[in-house]
Amino acid sequence: MEITADGDLVLKANLSSQTDINLTSHHGNITQSGDIKAVQNIDINANQTYQNEGKDTIAQANLAITANTVNNQGGQLAAGGNLNIAVDTLNNTRNDTQDTTKTQEKTQGGLIYAKNSYR
Repeated sequence: MEITADGDLVLKANLSSQTDINLTSHHGNITQSGDIKAVQNIDINANQTYQNEGKDTIAQANLAITANTVNNQGGQLAAGGNLNIAVDTLNNTRNDTQDTTKTQEKTQGGLIYAKNSYR
């Protein structure tokens, strides 16, 4: 599955694929407010910022993210294989807008995980 935008790319619902997922914003941001899950690889290329709003980005194989800035606030970036994040700025903190009284999980920062290698 491939989704490309010249400007901002906003994903408001869950996105899943039995194959690869390729998301590209040539001149803008990619904002995710739904889960992104692929049985194979996920490749995310944002010209400016990749904003994960507390959701899951999970590739059962490899996950690659290229952007100027990645904001993974309370979200999960995970790969069953290799994980490559090529950015100038990585913000991997908890999302202060979440209700932190309900579960311990929400008080933690974002999760970055790779079964194999992480670069």
